[in-house]
Amino acid sequence: MVDGTVQRHRRRSGDCHAADADRDTGHADAGREAAGTAEHAPRPAAGLTGMRPSFRIAVALLVPLALFRTLPVAAQGVSAPPARVEAAPDPWGRETPRGTVDGLLSAFGNNDMTAFAHLLDLSDIPEARRISESRRLGRTLERVLDRSGGLLPGYRLSADRAGLSGDNLGPDFDRFAAVLAEGTVTDLLLLRGEDEGRMVWRVAPVSLEVVRRLAPEVAQARYVTWLPARFSAMRIAGSSLAAWITLAALSVVALLIATVVFSALTWGLARLLHGGNHAATGRVIRDAWLPLALIGGGVLVQIGAFLLGIPVVARATLAPAIEIGTWLAIGWLLWRLVQTIGDEILLSMTRRERLGAVSVVSMARRFAKALVVALAAIFVSGSLGLDLTGWLAALGLGGLAFALGAQKTIEHLVGGLSIVADQPIRIGDFCQIDDVLGTVEDIGLRSTRIRTLDKTLVTIPNGDLSAARIENYAGRDRFRWLATIGLRYETTPDQMRAVIWRLDQLLAGDERIAEDHRARFVGFSASSLDIEILAYILASDFPSSLSIREELNLSVIEIVAECGASFAFPSTTVYIEPTHKPCSKMNSRKVSKPVTEA
Repeated sequence: MVDGTVQRHRRRSGDCHAADADRDTGHADAGREAAGTAEHAPRPAAGLTGMRPSFRIAVALLVPLALFRTLPVAAQGVSAPPARVEAAPDPWGRETPRGTVDGLLSAFGNNDMTAFAHLLDLSDIPEARRISESRRLGRTLERVLDRSGGLLPGYRLSADRAGLSGDNLGPDFDRFAAVLAEGTVTDLLLLRGEDEGRMVWRVAPVSLEVVRRLAPEVAQARYVTWLPARFSAMRIAGSSLAAWITLAALSVVALLIATVVFSALTWGLARLLHGGNHAATGRVIRDAWLPLALIGGGVLVQIGAFLLGIPVVARATLAPAIEIGTWLAIGWLLWRLVQTIGDEILLSMTRRERLGAVSVVSMARRFAKALVVALAAIFVSGSLGLDLTGWLAALGLGGLAFALGAQKTIEHLVGGLSIVADQPIRIGDFCQIDDVLGTVEDIGLRSTRIRTLDKTLVTIPNGDLSAARIENYAGRDRFRWLATIGLRYETTPDQMRAVIWRLDQLLAGDERIAEDHRARFVGFSASSLDIEILAYILASDFPSSLSIREELNLSVIEIVAECGASFAFPSTTVYIEPTHKPCSKMNSRKVSKPVTEA
């Protein structure tokens, strides 16, 4: 329906513009004859029609001379085209659809009757009636929007000179408002056309026809009857004091209703889902009630303002605040959902001892929060009327500079992603990274934190961590026990065999020791006979392996004692020789007695 109306308006506006061009020539009779074919009428012929013969001859002689004189200039112009002169800004701000809507709101609020003649396309109305008709239609448009319609949100109004593309209207049409009549919603359109040498946006004649048709049907605004007349006479910020009081009361009531309703709903659902497999869902719902109340309150304010017929100026003034509050509430809701759902997943992964998923979930939650903040900032900026196309273009140009200036930060981010993907370490792992030994406490977007054995906290950038030598002790299922015990040289071969056999029995009989174990007499040291024990302790963590190693060491001490052997310790034997030759054999034997020092 709208497309058909737009096509009819295009044909009609083309005819009207042609008729205006013919009237400007000053020849009304010729204009009426050529009204249907004005596009094909050659303007120079029409301009010479009323000239006297002598003047016509002079023009015929002067034109070739003028062309001849301008040939060198034209030739120079081919190589050096003249500088392009930019058109002056439109004083009414009609270059974009959003600017035209701002102009309409200013005219409504300031009671500026002269502005309507520039903001409404009255090309199908005779010029003598345009001023009076613009004032009447401007007030009618305001009354229709007050009581049965509304303007589109700011983020849906294009700030581009060419308008919004992809709206199934046409290159020269844009929606700017919608009105409700007889149960159907009708769009009001802006038309782009030339005015005083500029391409501007004005309210289309087809929409003005809709306004004329709806004018008798709109009812009186109901808020007027609730307050004394003096409140309606006082005007603040383009609207009556009665409208602002009604809107403030409506906002308070709407927020109270939304708070009560959503708190009751979320409390009831949380109670219903309390315990069992739905406990996590109940906690998520309970954390979402306040953002939902704010969102519901904003929706109720907009619906109530339309039903009460609050003036469009007051609604449009409050609309950005409601939009910003709604987007912030949605962002808050998503933030809390991401936080709560992430906590529940992390708790579940920890209970199942799936520590590898903890790092992935933590990283995904951080990315989700960053995405929520970015989306909220984009929508809030659109509600504030900021043109994000320039910002996005600047990001393309500044991306290279940012990448060069923050290449280390980007390197750390990529390193964090590689750590999460490859999982060389996980939260809770005991590991050694280069010369740092400790437990992984957190893997962030930029860095990883390690709690050392001295309980200090070491932060390692992820870029450096991805290139470092990582030794993860948490990934092993057994710990090596390598011990060398030294027995005294007085130990007999039978005692040595007994000790070795008992050690083999000890290792073979303990289920906490892997099968590939041994106890062997490996050599002679300076002061001991050495037995080497090699075994692998089956344990899931380092503290458990230390406990098992302690028990084995105590068992080794018992075995050595039970076999009649003893542990060796460094000792020295000192021989004392006399400085003179002894007088008898008896004296010589007494002097050569060795002395052993421990």
